[in-house]
Amino acid sequence: MKFKIGITGTRSGATTQQVASLANMLVLLAMAREADVELHHGDCIGVDLQAATMASGMGIHTVCHPPVDESHRAMHKSDTILPPLTHFARNRNIVDMCDVLIVIPYQDEWHSSGGTWYTHDYAVKKGETVIIIKPNGTTRSGVGKAERTAGNQRRQRERSTEGRMPRPS
Repeated sequence: MKFKIGITGTRSGATTQQVASLANMLVLLAMAREADVELHHGDCIGVDLQAATMASGMGIHTVCHPPVDESHRAMHKSDTILPPLTHFARNRNIVDMCDVLIVIPYQDEWHSSGGTWYTHDYAVKKGETVIIIKPNGTTRSGVGKAERTAGNQRRQRERSTEGRMPRPS
């Protein structure tokens, strides 16, 4: 049985540290599963292309979930290419088909907009295993709502203090 890895991330591309962490993770997962691994990606420029190219180079079977809107499509020569779907439907399909979702965001914290965090939130809602590779290359797994809540609390504190005069000491 194949172990299926989903990938989602920024169109800006992964940092050098994120690429190194992803490479290590793919090698370890392939070794642990005796190379019976698939990588599912959305075929956009940036992280999707980086991950698919890396996986192909390691001999990992790649599965492309292309978007209907081809404006940011990478056109990776994947082993399997599925029918195009809208971005959000395609992202849900990746999560639905995978055993683990690797998230490679542009930011250190959760944001309320963007396909990367939408896909992350969908996986968390479904109770799927999620691994986040932060821009500095560190990884966090199973963070889900805790990551989202911490980011929201910090932003609320920042908004609540905007324009206020400091309290006298």
